[in-house]
Amino acid sequence: TSLVNQWATSATKDGSLAALKRLIGAYRLACVQGSAGHGPKNGKKAKNKKKRRRMDDDDDDDDDDAELLQASDSSDAFASQQTSGLAIMRTLEVARAAFDAVLLGVDTSTKKKKEKLDDDHVQLRNALTSSSRYAKAKPLLRTFLGNTLRWLREGSDERVLDAAYRSLGSCATHLSLFPRLLKKTTRAALAHFSG
Repeated sequence: TSLVNQWATSATKDGSLAALKRLIGAYRLACVQGSAGHGPKNGKKAKNKKKRRRMDDDDDDDDDDAELLQASDSSDAFASQQTSGLAIMRTLEVARAAFDAVLLGVDTSTKKKKEKLDDDHVQLRNALTSSSRYAKAKPLLRTFLGNTLRWLREGSDERVLDAAYRSLGSCATHLSLFPRLLKKTTRAALAHFSG
């Protein structure tokens, strides 16, 4: 997972959009492979391909994902690793800090400033959407949230599922930017905890 750690560090410590693109591109590939490898929960048959649209295209109006997510170098390197599960965990752990560093500046990833923003949902939402990088980072954010939802629906690895819920919990304001994903994630969470 050295590459993943490198991208995670560059995104969170330097606010690198390029590193975030590679990290999320690799995460997306791993989620697809991982959910397929573990199989759907409870032995249910997978939905047909037409119904299983790309999660990152699921929410609203941006169609420019292709350019932002063409990180073949990261995908190829990631696909060759045998520790994809650990890399997925690493991405889930740093996602909030990485997106905040890219969108709001590196200093906002500090605990004190993050807690201050978390206390004001409206302030954080406004800060995210008014960022000069929001248009470029929005498809990446949607891709991360959508493929994390893929784990909630199809994954069977409880360790990853727990990490996914924690990560989504810390990204609640970010998730609210995508109403349809928020609704589907809420349904998936209710199904998980009531099952």
